[in-house]
Order: sequence, then C-alpha cells, then structure tokens
Amino acid sequence: AKGISRLGAGRRGDCKMASNEGSEEKEWISPLDAGIRQKQLEKAAALGPDVEIRLLEWIAAVVGEELPEGQSLVEVCKDGKVLCKLINQIAAKCEPPRDKIVKKVHESKLAFKAMENLKNFIDGCKSLG
Repeated sequence: AKGISRLGAGRRGDCKMASNEGSEEKEWISPLDAGIRQKQLEKAAALGPDVEIRLLEWIAAVVGEELPEGQSLVEVCKDGKVLCKLINQIAAKCEPPRDKIVKKVHESKLAFKAMENLKNFIDGCKSLG
C-alpha cells in the first residue's frame, strides 16, 4: 500500500478488488494496474481471438515442452523462464548456430530473479540482432 500512495494512486481504499477466475482468492490492484490490464485486453481483442493461443502453441513447439494450461501469454512469460528457453532455442537454430545465449535461467519465483530472466532475454534478443 505504501508503494501505491507514492505513485499518487491514493489510499488502499482507492484500489480495486480483482478476483482470479475460478478462484476465490482476491488481489488488490491499483488504478494504474487496472488501466494496463484494460489496454492489454483491448490490444488482444484487436489482434483477434486466437492470436494468443497460436503464440502459446508456437512457443511450446520451439521450446519443446508443454506450457501451463489455462494461463495467458503474459502469465506464462512474466517470470522470463520460458522466454529464456525460447531465445536459447532460436539461437541454436541460427546460422551459424550459437550456444546458449542465456547461460542461467533462474527457476526461483522471486521478483528480482524474474527481472534478471527478462533482462537476459532482452539482451539475448539484442545479441541476435
């Protein structure tokens, strides 16, 4: 709640309550997060209903492993693990083939490890061009 008030979103009472589908668990989201989620939904709707499914299928095929069922593309990729595996597989198929671009994929659920995975993915993308 302290971080929310620093961003100018106000008190915790100003936040919206969101529920995870199929779950009774509730989470607090700030108005800023609610706006970002709404924009994501609008972009997804503009691309078409099956784009996210096709992307998840493509990622699973390239990575060579099953992805969690019932999760969105954002949920699957938010910790960076799948993205790091993806860039390593793409790098291996480049001409000339490259060894692992991302040497260490952090399996931890800690936020700073997820951020490191995402940074490593972006750095890997930059190194491939």
